[in-house]
Amino acid sequence: MPGLFYCNRNESRAVVSMKDCKDLILEFLNFNQKTTLVPDAFDDCKKDTRRGLIETFDYFVTRASRLVNIFISSRPDSDIRKRFKNLANIEIQPRDNHGDISKFVETEIMKHRKRNNIAPNLQREIFETLQAGSHGM
Repeated sequence: MPGLFYCNRNESRAVVSMKDCKDLILEFLNFNQKTTLVPDAFDDCKKDTRRGLIETFDYFVTRASRLVNIFISSRPDSDIRKRFKNLANIEIQPRDNHGDISKFVETEIMKHRKRNNIAPNLQREIFETLQAGSHGM
């Protein structure tokens, strides 16, 4: 039982190894029919860390008795693109988010309690500045 593992380790003040952590997470993954892991901003990791994480993801996918999906969000750095080129990929460009960002910014402006005190041309300028500054993110 994963909780028991933690309690036993905590009481003995033992250092938990990376393998222990991976095995414990694997136990949790096997409790559910299907698990989806969603590491975000994968490109923010150092390349050595990325390699270790990819090995860990491979470990989960190959050893889990239940279905494990991994959805990684990342900029398309060359090592990431190369590693995942043969797997399902959905590429989203910043321009693809333009409509969503516009809708969000407009909704937030409309919700602001002092909106009626702001001149329409200034509201438009605020909207355009936020839209341009988002760079699709």
